[in-house]
Formats: sequence, structure tokens, C-alpha cells
Amino acid sequence: MKRIVLYLAIAFQVLALAWIAAKREWIVQTGETVYIRSAPIDPRDIFRGDYVRLNYEASTFSKTELRDGLLDGEVNRGSQVYVPLEIDARGLASAQYVTDLKPDHPPFLRGYVLHHWLGDAGRATLQVKYGIEQYFVEQGKGLAIEQQRGTRSGIQQPMEIELALDSQGTAIIKGYRWSPLGIGLAVKRAVERDPLATERSAVLELTLQNASDSPLSIVMLPDLCSFQLISVKTASIHIEHRRPECERLTPRPEHLLTLAPEESRAFTFDFNTAPWLVNYNNQPTSIGTLKWDQRFRLVYRSPPAVDTLIKPATHTWQGELPSRAFHGGGQID
Repeated sequence: MKRIVLYLAIAFQVLALAWIAAKREWIVQTGETVYIRSAPIDPRDIFRGDYVRLNYEASTFSKTELRDGLLDGEVNRGSQVYVPLEIDARGLASAQYVTDLKPDHPPFLRGYVLHHWLGDAGRATLQVKYGIEQYFVEQGKGLAIEQQRGTRSGIQQPMEIELALDSQGTAIIKGYRWSPLGIGLAVKRAVERDPLATERSAVLELTLQNASDSPLSIVMLPDLCSFQLISVKTASIHIEHRRPECERLTPRPEHLLTLAPEESRAFTFDFNTAPWLVNYNNQPTSIGTLKWDQRFRLVYRSPPAVDTLIKPATHTWQGELPSRAFHGGGQID
């Protein structure tokens, strides 16, 4: 009798594993394919073979991105949530918001709350896990992926994970591709330690590089209007930065910048100057004077009306690409 029970238990486990494998394969074969941007970290685990740990841009949400029951207060760890996605022309998905109500229409991701931080003045940050935070690769390839991604002090090439999504929001990793546009951020001039110094913010240099093997064009509006300064989602206060003069610009053919393979172009941002002051307590403020947890990113955004500028012989990059997070004093994550 005991032997029969043992055999039944083993058979049940085998059938359960077979069902899970069959379900995953069904999603891979029939699900909607989207790409989602990730930054891989810690490429090697000697006990489990090579894998890449994945930290998605769509894993962290600020209070302004919470909807429905998630606004009621503290959210329990493990609570099921949904993240509706917007897909751009390259098939790259971006998160719109996070909710505890299942959306009526796909595409969306289904995930579970990993952490929920409640801060001062009603500030909240929600971190979500989707079950796609590890991507196993062939032995020896994990380190190669890290090298392809680049270093913190140089150009980093974003990794875009290929997902299959079913109608319930379940995601399965199918593969990956590399963004054709790489980005780097470095301190060009640090803040002086003299408390009487008039310049309280650093000067940073952002570099865009064609990381593909063919010519790549980007739209670069005058006066660095193709870039926007945004608060990170974990900042103590969400600070808006607007440049009305940029909102009135229309892309023209002369704004198209074509980069040869591996060619890069650097842009300087002086956060002491008027275009880069932020509105803090209704005052124009240099970001280097803000609290340590008030960090920002520079985001390159291609204008939406870019199709008429495209040259037949080149590919024009469309979308948005964020830099690493930094404090105005010059500390880069």
C-alpha cells in the first residue's frame, strides 16, 4: 500500500511538471510577442549555471502610477496586480500604470507585489515581480551578456527582453535583443566644495552611441530639447521640469543626426543654467541643492512626428532612452 501511494505521489509530481511545461510552451507558441527593457545584473551563479538576473523598468512604480485599490493605503506583499502596456513602433512595451483590477483588454502584465514603501507626505513606491526576473543562458554566455551591456563608467547598451504574453498577463521569456542605441553618463565638472561657491550643481556629459552595425539616425532638436529631466520614482518629492520653448518646436530635416556604426555624440548639461532649473517650492532651483534622495534621470525622446524626416538609406531610432539616475551634485548611480 505504501508503495502504491509513493508511486501515485511521484506520478502526480511528474504530471504537474509536464502540465507546467506544456502551459509555458503553449504561451510561447500562441502568446503575443512584446519586448520590455531591462538592465541585467549579477550574471553568474556557479550552483545553477549561467543566468542573467533582470531588473525591469516596469518593476517600480511611484504613487502617481498607482490606480484603484492600490491607492487605499498599505498593500500586502504578494498581492496580485496588473500592469497595462503601451507598445511602440519597435514592439517595445512600456508600463502605463499598476492596478489591482484586471484590465478588460490586453496587453498587460500580471505580477505580484514584492515591496510597498510608504514615505513622508503620502509618498509611496511599489515594486512588482513578474516571475521573469531570471533568464538562463548557455554555460559561459552570462559573462558575455554583461560585457555586451557595457560598464557603469562607459556606454551601456540596453537589453530588451522578448516576452510571450497570454490573455491573462502571464509572461514567458523567449529571448532578447540589444537596443541599437547606447547611452552613457559621466561627470564633466564636479561641484566645488567651497560653501560660498555660486555654482551648486554639477555639469554632466551624456553620450549617445550607435551600437548597431548600420547607420542610425536620431532627431536632435535645438538647445537640447530632445532631452527631458525627470525625477526617479523613488524620489521623496516628484519634481516636474518643463521647458515651454521646447514644446513649441517641430522636428525639421536639419535636426536629423546620422551616426555611423560605433559613432557617438556627446552632449553637455549644465544644471546651474536657467533651462535646467526645476520648480521647487514655486522657486527656480538648482538640482544640486536638493536632498540626497532627490535624484533624476535624463531621458532622450524622439519626437512623435518623425516619419517625414527619415532618410531612405538609414534607420531612424524612435522611442525614449533614460540615463542612469543621478543627484544634481554629481553622484551617479
